[in-house]
Amino acid sequence: MSTRATIHFQYQSREHEWVSEAIVYRHGDGYPGPDGLESDLSAFLNTVAKLDDTRFNDPAYLAAKWVVFDAARYVKMMMRLRKEKQHILSFLSIGIVREDPADIEYRYLVRCMGDIRPLVVIETVC
Repeated sequence: MSTRATIHFQYQSREHEWVSEAIVYRHGDGYPGPDGLESDLSAFLNTVAKLDDTRFNDPAYLAAKWVVFDAARYVKMMMRLRKEKQHILSFLSIGIVREDPADIEYRYLVRCMGDIRPLVVIETVC
């Protein structure tokens, strides 16, 4: 069974509340830890930090970068498993959603705080 999760890319409102601007669903490997989504998000943020234009202050743009990053990871994994070339659009299990599906186990909150690296908060959903 897959460990489903969502990633909320957030900004802080004038009222100092965290608002989700973009939500990405991930069907598998959504658990925290070194082999799951927590590690993948850390690798993603490390990669973005090396760019000239991080856009750490723009949750929607950062979410778009995440989808590309995660889809590329998935395609590379499938190429290794199947030992054949995969089309760049052949990824599964990643999607943009309006709200959390009822079956997620974890919610990751990527809190964009200006130009510094976002804070990632992990919530267990039961």
